[in-house]
Amino acid sequence: MAVEWRHNNARRASSLFMKRQTEKERAEIERETIRVKAMAEAEARAHEAKLTEHHNKRMLLERINGETEKWLAAINTTFSYIEVDGVTALAAGIYTTSFSYLYLKK
Repeated sequence: MAVEWRHNNARRASSLFMKRQTEKERAEIERETIRVKAMAEAEARAHEAKLTEHHNKRMLLERINGETEKWLAAINTTFSYIEVDGVTALAAGIYTTSFSYLYLKK
């Protein structure tokens, strides 16, 4: 009877040891899984931030280029109306005004 009792105790102790060892290994695997998952999520967030930054930069450049083209078109339109005759008339007007101012001032 004592031998059988010791044999059962040894078997229970062995079973308990195996159960604890399995739980330790399961906990270690779970910790490693959590660590790997956290690293993957951090890398994904960094990659997403980089893509967002690139997208925002590209959109800003497109907006700037659009504004530049708009202003250049406005300037070109304005000067195409003035052309040579307009510049001549403007110069004549300035000369006449200056001439009148200088001689009428006397």
